[in-house]
Amino acid sequence: MGDAMEMTIYIAFTTDKHADVLAAAFKGLSQQNAGAIFQEHFSVFGEAVEAELERMMAEWPMEYFYAEKYSRKGKRISVSFLTASDGEFFADDMEAFLELCGATNVRTKFETDDDCDDYDYDDDEDDEG
Repeated sequence: MGDAMEMTIYIAFTTDKHADVLAAAFKGLSQQNAGAIFQEHFSVFGEAVEAELERMMAEWPMEYFYAEKYSRKGKRISVSFLTASDGEFFADDMEAFLELCGATNVRTKFETDDDCDDYDYDDDEDDEG
C-alpha cells in the first residue's frame, strides 16, 4: 500500500445460512488463504455470489482480502481488513457481498492511521476533580 493512508475496516455480521462455511472462509483469510482457496467456499451460495466475488477480487488488491483479525461467537462473525484510503468503498462491496450470502446485521467501523492526530490530549480532565 506504499505511502497511502492506511485504513482498518472492522466488519461484523450474523449468519444463519451456511455459518460454518462463512466462518471457514473468513478464518482462512486471517491465515492469508485468499484467492482460489477463499473462492471455493462460496460455491454453496450459487452463481450470483460466485460472480460477485469474482468481480470483487478482480477490482480490489489481493492484500485487501487478508484479514488482520477474525473471531466467531456463535452465529456472529467479526473480521478486520487493512486497506488504503479507498477502504470505505471496499467495505461497501464487502457488505453487499455478505448480504448476498444471507448475512444480517452487518456492521462496519473504520479507523485510519491518523485518527488520533485530531485528538486534543490537553482537554482530558481527571474525574477525581
